[in-house]
Amino acid sequence: VPVRNFEQGFPAVGKNLLEWFAIRFTGSLNVTEAGEYELCLNSDDGSKLFLEDTLVVDNDGVHSATQKCEIVYLEAGEYGIRVEYFQ
Repeated sequence: VPVRNFEQGFPAVGKNLLEWFAIRFTGSLNVTEAGEYELCLNSDDGSKLFLEDTLVVDNDGVHSATQKCEIVYLEAGEYGIRVEYFQ
């Protein structure tokens, strides 16, 4: 989600939802070449990134905009990805 004025609400959730909500994004990550990858989350309040149900980046907690990154080695292939976020 790009930097924006959140008085407009959270994208795709509605302009009336400004605080006290959580969102779970799910999808897949297609890795075409094995190697080390840096995965990052930047969030104002908590967020977590999971690959195949394994917590990879933990940026949880109540805080101002903070970026957390982890370097992981991934084989080529498709991975289930989940990002959980709360405001």
